[in-house]
Amino acid sequence: MDIYHKFLEALFQTIAFGLLLTIILKFKGYKIKSIIYNDNIFYYYIFTVL
Repeated sequence: MDIYHKFLEALFQTIAFGLLLTIILKFKGYKIKSIIYNDNIFYYYIFTVL
């Protein structure tokens, strides 16, 4: 169970970092395409700077 807990913790930190990065890039004026692949709680971000 401890390994599972650490995995979830790392996963949530990754998602939080992705959201924070999205907010920062939008604030700086980049155009971002974010593809959300919803398989339970997995999110994949694709950033395109135009």
